[in-house]
Amino acid sequence: MEKLLYRFQINYILEVKNMEKIKAVVIVAIVVAAIATIGTAVVLMPAQGSPAELSGELTIAGSTTVLPINQECARLLMDKNPALRISISGGGSGHGVKSVGAGEIDIGAASRDVKSKEMATYPDLKPVGIGKDSVAIVVHPSNGVSELTMEQASKIFSGEIKNWKELGGADEAIRVITREEGSGTREVFEKYVMKPSEKEIAGKASVKPSNGEVRATVSGDKKSIGYVSLGYVDPSVKAVKIDGVEATVENVLSDKYPIVRTLYLITKGEPNELEEAFIDFVLSEEGQNVVEDMGYIKVAAAPTPAELSGKLAIAGSTTVLPINQECARLLMEKNPALRISISGGGSGHGVKSVGAGEIDIGAASRDVKSKEMERYPDLKPVGIGKDSVAVVVHPSNGVSELTMEQASKIFAGEIKNWKDIGGADEAIRVITREEGSGTREVFEKFVMKPSEKEIAGKASVKPSNGEVRATVSGDKKSIGYVSLGYVDPSVKAVKIDGVEATVENVLSDKYPIVRTLYLITKGEPNELEEAFIDFVLSEEGQNVVEDMGYIKLTGEMTPAPTPKVTPTPKVTPTQTPMPTATPTPTSTPGFEAVFAIAGLLAIAYATLRRRK
Repeated sequence: MEKLLYRFQINYILEVKNMEKIKAVVIVAIVVAAIATIGTAVVLMPAQGSPAELSGELTIAGSTTVLPINQECARLLMDKNPALRISISGGGSGHGVKSVGAGEIDIGAASRDVKSKEMATYPDLKPVGIGKDSVAIVVHPSNGVSELTMEQASKIFSGEIKNWKELGGADEAIRVITREEGSGTREVFEKYVMKPSEKEIAGKASVKPSNGEVRATVSGDKKSIGYVSLGYVDPSVKAVKIDGVEATVENVLSDKYPIVRTLYLITKGEPNELEEAFIDFVLSEEGQNVVEDMGYIKVAAAPTPAELSGKLAIAGSTTVLPINQECARLLMEKNPALRISISGGGSGHGVKSVGAGEIDIGAASRDVKSKEMERYPDLKPVGIGKDSVAVVVHPSNGVSELTMEQASKIFAGEIKNWKDIGGADEAIRVITREEGSGTREVFEKFVMKPSEKEIAGKASVKPSNGEVRATVSGDKKSIGYVSLGYVDPSVKAVKIDGVEATVENVLSDKYPIVRTLYLITKGEPNELEEAFIDFVLSEEGQNVVEDMGYIKLTGEMTPAPTPKVTPTPKVTPTQTPMPTATPTPTSTPGFEAVFAIAGLLAIAYATLRRRK
């Protein structure tokens, strides 16, 4: 699908001294024309390179752990896009979540999971994992204590152990330094260190508003102890071992070090162009190098498993089903001792089953609902791709386009005959999915709810995308809806408000019915669960996502350039970012444009020569 893209950079025409330069221009025109005749379009790019068209303002705030990542990525992205302005600030994870949920900022940063009560208050929050981190307990470098048990750590921070001599150190009072309420670093520390022993951080502890201030305080006070993000550990402080294990990237990746968390960027609803461009950059190879350079862990930094063994049960969305099946097959080929069972059942089944601990990973083709998060507060959804829902009819059906209003009326049972919308005089048979289906819920959200309608009770209910497709392909009078990945020649996807359901139109925000696909674990994933999710997020796994007709989470095809904003395309951490320009297909008028440009070059040179 890829075509060779030639870039011609026009510098400046200063003067023409002899006929040799005119000849050179003629040769250039001939070469360019020849390229056009063999079907390769020429795109003239500005000298600055790609991408140079992002403009506008973006406000990001929240976690001080994520702060240095955001600052450096913002600097790099603004260097590439002089018309772009990004303001970065801290304030803590709680501030980031609240501010983005309230619409006060564009992107919130958090160094812990979004809480169920936050999701209930702001149900449109969309967190994206951009890296992993650990929390290290730190003391002054001269402190004689270099190791603590988890129990000792909890007793120190609760105020039960008050003197360093009780731990083999000097006879000096311990000064406890902590973070403020709402800090993601504090909440992760409390989760892993304090809560298992049912203790709380002492009220007399000195509270600091950032990782940087905790580090500065501990580095200047030989009696103090605190905790910071792993990325903030430097020679000015000493990270103590916990239960004999050092806080290092290697020990986090091997699951030896216990205090681990995911770092997030959060938008309110699906990200707009600028928000998505920033998140894409952080997830790109260049952005993930920033994550690593700052002392954190890349999204896909875990070593490739080569000796995985055990059993894994995955169930849920039939939209995600083919992705899971193929990724499971590929992963089991690499790991003969691994057994992965895959089944469907719908998104609701996947969420409920993983929340209840009946399966290892749940699959969903819609967001986890706030009431589901309240019931199962430990759910950890990970986006693995994007999809759209297409309205489909039999290929012989004369109706090829519907308005959103017509679609809602058909599925509500208000429009009952195809002749009412320009088709044959035949009764419409409505095919729908079962309650709890992610495909149904997304369809209802975008098609039915805006007009306050409900799917007719008489509609024929099918338990999977495959069965909806099979029914519609065998019944000329029927209409249904399926995941975009299930559209094939056996059915016809109708246009909605004049727009086809295609990957290109989804990426350019023209087609309205879009959703994220998820894999969900109960709590932090164990080794096997993480191995499967990592594989789906890898380059090989994302190719499976694309091959199945869905849209890569990273590495999406670049939309055709528009006069507006051209965001950086998504790339996997192992890929080189693609240019933002897209080769123009041979069916477009690139041929004439090439000759026009070549002609202008020749005229410009000739005009300057006559002036000599």
